[in-house]
Amino acid sequence: MPVIDKTRLRAAREQRGLTREIVALSIGKTYRTIAAYESGQAVPPGNVLVALANLYRVAVEDLCSERTPPLSESQRERLAALLDVAGGQR
Repeated sequence: MPVIDKTRLRAAREQRGLTREIVALSIGKTYRTIAAYESGQAVPPGNVLVALANLYRVAVEDLCSERTPPLSESQRERLAALLDVAGGQR
């Protein structure tokens, strides 16, 4: 599941030589909102993410990272059972 990568978000802005203030003014947000996105305290909605990607001249995917969400307890148990079965067949 793709998630916003705060490190990539900040790096893209810095690579373009833009300040948070300039970004905020460019997309109609506040400095604090941009800072919250870059610190991971807030997640930009889709339309804002697209605006940031356009401003930074990158693909939306470049601002995301692939992470697997944590498994629930039932998913971990099921995985363990599958691994046990697979291990027994080797």
